[in-house]
Amino acid sequence: MKILVLQHMDCEGLGGMEDLREKGIEYEYFPLHMGAKLPKDTSGYAGIIILGGPMNVYQETEYPFLMEENTFIKKC
Repeated sequence: MKILVLQHMDCEGLGGMEDLREKGIEYEYFPLHMGAKLPKDTSGYAGIIILGGPMNVYQETEYPFLMEENTFIKKC
């Protein structure tokens, strides 16, 4: 299984966790700021890592992807 990684901007990455693959843990980035669509079926994922960014969760007007992301996180 893979880890789903929600990314909010290009410069925000897994950092020290980039070596997950070396430990046999696969991951897949979803660059939300670039329009990536979240999966409807999450059964192929073992977990979620939510990366940071300059925005706050209430800034859905400035960052429209946050509304879908917030709904997705609650569903998961």
